[in-house]
Amino acid sequence: MSIQETQEDEEDLGTQGRKKTRHKREREEKVSQIYRGPEALKLYLQSYQLILWKQCYALIHSMHLPAELEVVVKDLWSLRLRLLQTRLDTSIDEGTMFSSQVTSEVDTDDQQSEGRKERPSRSKIIPSLIESLGLCYIGMILLKLPISMGDLHR
Repeated sequence: MSIQETQEDEEDLGTQGRKKTRHKREREEKVSQIYRGPEALKLYLQSYQLILWKQCYALIHSMHLPAELEVVVKDLWSLRLRLLQTRLDTSIDEGTMFSSQVTSEVDTDDQQSEGRKERPSRSKIIPSLIESLGLCYIGMILLKLPISMGDLHR
């Protein structure tokens, strides 16, 4: 019997212990999300608004400014958004021309340049990060707080 036991042991040698089976996971393809157009602008404005809120929060808590600053800056931001909306609407309207609209080629280049209004580029319309500090400063001025730009720089 000892011969049979050793033969069985040799055959079962690979089955002792844990068996691990590896399941092949399907790798998800990473799709980079690059937003364009109105979706990109919406995301940019939301992140800008978050930065503006954090700046107000920091000014209120670190410089011990009144909490009304946040309300004033929020009102200034809503005015800025309205202006942004109207500018974007007008720039879109000026950029579209229907085929039924015919431009006359009789006008000279001087007359065309005088009659044409340069529409602002999109980069000039969209608020930059330095403007967020400007909104905070304007809010402080409206609240008549004795703070200068030098105090904000420190």
